[in-house]
Amino acid sequence: MRIPSSLLSPLFIIPTLLGCSSAPTMQAAEQPHDGSLAVCTEIGCVDGLTIDLSQLSWEPGSYQIDVAADGDITRCQVTLPLPPCSNPGTSCDGTGVQVGESGCALAPSAHSLTELRLVSLPDNVEVTVTRDGAPFASRRFTPNYQVSRPNGPRCEPECKSANELLAP
Repeated sequence: MRIPSSLLSPLFIIPTLLGCSSAPTMQAAEQPHDGSLAVCTEIGCVDGLTIDLSQLSWEPGSYQIDVAADGDITRCQVTLPLPPCSNPGTSCDGTGVQVGESGCALAPSAHSLTELRLVSLPDNVEVTVTRDGAPFASRRFTPNYQVSRPNGPRCEPECKSANELLAP
């Protein structure tokens, strides 16, 4: 069977292909009591605590970061300047803390640590940082977690997060 050339024109093919594309997937939330229907997107979010480290002056040296979250202690170690970007510079003895590194592709003077990310929701946190064995920065936090629903007030998921600052 031969397809007529008029059907192969861009004016026919493009609208046909666009008609085959799918719209973003949406989920319907529970129907509220007023009878209206809430339409929900599928944006994700993550629970956790982020501690900003960007205000600290990161000089070359060997750093130890101790994070006590509700009594559970995680110890992370990193040396600045950072290793090449293909290798992580930070090692932690647990999985509950992530350390943000910045500048591995730049000159060593631009290397720094940007944040601590805790995947839990601790009520009390104490962070102690030493450089070459000497005190560098320390602070206790009592995070105030904010609730967010990125897909709308009646849509899942519901996430809790807080941001804190560790400054000199």
